[in-house]
Amino acid sequence: MGESQRSSEEEGEMEGLCCCEYINTQGERSHLLMSFCDCEALDSAADRVFKRQKVPTSNYEALYMTLEDRLRIPWCNGRGAKQINPQVIPPLLLVPLSLNIAAIHPLLTAVVLVLLPILLIRYYFRFIKIRQSGPFFLSWGLVSVGYLYSLYYRLVVPLGIVTSTETCLLTILMVAMLAALTSAKQNPGFISEKTSTGTDCTHGHAFSKNGVKNLHEESSQGNGIQFRSSADRHHADSNTPVQNGSKVGHAITTQSTNAPYQDDSTMQHTNRPLQRNGNNNNRDAKDPGQDAVIDVEDKKVVDRLLWCHLCKMPRPPRAGHCMICKRCVLRLDHHCIWIDHCVGKNNHRSFLLTLVLFMSSAGYGVWLSLNSTCPGWYSKRWIPYCPQAYNSSSSALVFTCCYYTLMVLTAMSGILVSQLINISWNMTGREERVAIRHKTYKVRCCGFCVYTDKYDKGCVQNWWEFSQKPKLEKPAVQMV
Repeated sequence: MGESQRSSEEEGEMEGLCCCEYINTQGERSHLLMSFCDCEALDSAADRVFKRQKVPTSNYEALYMTLEDRLRIPWCNGRGAKQINPQVIPPLLLVPLSLNIAAIHPLLTAVVLVLLPILLIRYYFRFIKIRQSGPFFLSWGLVSVGYLYSLYYRLVVPLGIVTSTETCLLTILMVAMLAALTSAKQNPGFISEKTSTGTDCTHGHAFSKNGVKNLHEESSQGNGIQFRSSADRHHADSNTPVQNGSKVGHAITTQSTNAPYQDDSTMQHTNRPLQRNGNNNNRDAKDPGQDAVIDVEDKKVVDRLLWCHLCKMPRPPRAGHCMICKRCVLRLDHHCIWIDHCVGKNNHRSFLLTLVLFMSSAGYGVWLSLNSTCPGWYSKRWIPYCPQAYNSSSSALVFTCCYYTLMVLTAMSGILVSQLINISWNMTGREERVAIRHKTYKVRCCGFCVYTDKYDKGCVQNWWEFSQKPKLEKPAVQMV
């Protein structure tokens, strides 16, 4: 009751804010004009710098949290100033600055185009792995697209070589790519368990109040799961211990089976036995010495219990836990930093469409730009070569941006080819990594491709299933 009252009070405070006011992390009412006032983290860091003392890491973290809280813009929606993630700001400065520096001289072009990937990789491993998530790479991609498109209109179109039809086609491809990106940013298929209503209405995955989600078919070879017949069901009904005098859990009966699943590091059957009683208070208790016990009905294939020890809930087959989103996702493929979102069952098609449209629009834009600034660039060499482009600053900038786009296209083409191969084999990126980790994979294409035929139904059938809209209803497993 206290929490609900507190939340309602906060909602009331938010409703009364003007466009430049906000509620800070201390729960106090503040104003944008006070953003540079009372910053203890900045004062402490500056004081240590002037005293030639080392600034501790905790001070940097406090400074970042302060910046994250105070970086806002006025917003006229009646709920105060809108917060902006600090990771959005660096690409706004770095992308235009680096491309303009690269356009000064061919040597600077080579240096910048070599350093940019190195800096992005270092940023990923040093910052993203620590912060776990952030829109830096998404912002970098959107800023790059917007800046390159603006240069096309300002520097290429006025030359009069590109026709209005070609410009219109490029614009349509760009708009379609942004629409596909918006769709890919939607719910990838997050798994949740709502015991209050018994059904996850958002995703259509049924949970009984004391039940778990549909599980899949696989034998219990070394997975820490024990099976018993329906004759022993009285153990569950009487709430008596199942093994060694210790209550492990109620029996589970399955209603359907699915394809087998490759286990991974997030599943711990022996370390996370299923414990449930009437009020679900003991569900998360650990007992490493015990195993889960599954009740087997007459001649039915037993589904393997998939338990995520991080979300503390069961999950369907082929689902996986994303360490960045900290959620389990249906048919998880990977977490894409370029869209700052998971790629799962619900948005995998939109993600693939975004890749195809991006590469189409970027490649078409490079072709139009090079034909306008460097006629005949493709006649002698297999790579764009146009030294006369540096005779003017505008043509040099266009030529540099074309090389930058080609570099991005090369990287994205690897992702696209990997996606096409995995879809053709009905394999996700996560299942590929799990197969490599457990050395259960096969190789194709002279060892260049990792392959697992666990779900492979043939190329045509795999693509047909991939193109279909995800089903909302799944058979459930009931607690007995």
